Amino acid sequence: MIDLIFTNWPLVLFIWFILQFLDIWTTKQALARGAREINPIMIWCMGNLGRHGWIVSKLFVTGVSAALLYYVDAPWMLWVMNLIYVGVVLWNWRELRNDTGHSA
Repeated sequence: MIDLIFTNWPLVLFIWFILQFLDIWTTKQALARGAREINPIMIWCMGNLGRHGWIVSKLFVTGVSAALLYYVDAPWMLWVMNLIYVGVVLWNWRELRNDTGHSA
């Protein structure tokens, strides 16, 4: 049963993309409240690709990464990435709830 969950590509991809959209939404909300981005790559994207360019680049990289992991048939790697992004989204959510305006 567990093996079926960890090799279920539709499920892992669905969760991956939901987490990416939650990351974008919570980041935008936190930035609007005065928080600052702490990921150096995203700082560069936000500074050089414009207001919405960082979102497009994030979605592009998200899609390419998922496609590469699908191609090499490594759903477990995407599960690991999902766990990392759960942490990212929870961090952003905490920043929104605290309304401290420190980092997103």
